[in-house]
Amino acid sequence: MRVGKVDRSGSGVIRARAAETTKLFFRSVSTTVDPATGLTPPQHEGYSLTHDFVLRTEDGRWKIDSTTPHLDGSALPPPTQADKTMKAPQNDTVTAKSDKPAPRVERPNSAPTPDSGATPNRQGFTPRAEEAKTVAAPLDWLAMLAYADRWWGQVPDSQEFYNPEFRKYGNDCTNFFSQIILRGGLEPVGYWWNRTDPDVWFYGPSGEGFTAYSWAAAHNNAVYMYNFSGHTRDLVAGDPYGVWKAQPADVMYVNWDHPPNDPNGEGNLDHTMFVSGREAYPEDPTWPYAKEIFLTYHTNNRHNVPLTSVMFRDGWSNKDGWSALHTF
Repeated sequence: MRVGKVDRSGSGVIRARAAETTKLFFRSVSTTVDPATGLTPPQHEGYSLTHDFVLRTEDGRWKIDSTTPHLDGSALPPPTQADKTMKAPQNDTVTAKSDKPAPRVERPNSAPTPDSGATPNRQGFTPRAEEAKTVAAPLDWLAMLAYADRWWGQVPDSQEFYNPEFRKYGNDCTNFFSQIILRGGLEPVGYWWNRTDPDVWFYGPSGEGFTAYSWAAAHNNAVYMYNFSGHTRDLVAGDPYGVWKAQPADVMYVNWDHPPNDPNGEGNLDHTMFVSGREAYPEDPTWPYAKEIFLTYHTNNRHNVPLTSVMFRDGWSNKDGWSALHTF
């Protein structure tokens, strides 16, 4: 628990805001170096929650009078819960002036394992060290990982414990990813007067009205990154298990109400998650499909959450549509 803002203006009353961060260590994640990145997989996941405390004096002692956690009912719930009523934010439904598609989505469940006897689809999977030799002006993927590690949770004395250089959105997942890839070197494009266009992506410090739709809305962001950024490749196209090829510094989008299984679903991508880790199979580290992938995101604030715990949050549901873009 880290204390942030403290208000002592009241007589005999102190109001304080604190950030609670919990680490849950994995029991069986290996420490095998991932040949795709040269990194070892995360060994724990993190959960962060803000609390407001009111303390009062009584008989010369300070006592906690009340505590209020900041629970966002509209946000993505913890992986152990399910909210089948959650829909996309309103501006996620807008893809103005464009017939450009979003990345392909699939309902992949588990990918083939090394001992399955299957022949893996290696298309679209290239270790970053090899890829860097072929890409002009590549993104700084290590800087992206460092930014996500720094700003995934609440940091006292910041704006709602987020990076104070950026405003916070009610559904902050895509805003957070935009900050990450901006830190990686993706150049902003566009101006406030064409903020609704699909081929622009930028942040306006003056307010939401001066910021591109693609900055903070999941579906719009996916359309931009897929069609216009010049720094992504679709991992799912041509491979229904392609999400399991994602590497650290890639991005995933999910449609919680994928239309083929939910005729009432609106069909848009609802949530953006940054890939912050990958566990290779120890018995075959070059197998293109990961044993586990780890995700970091806002709303709610989570760090290195296993993909399986998010993907199968409804008890191995095959309902949701997943998309993955490799960044380079």
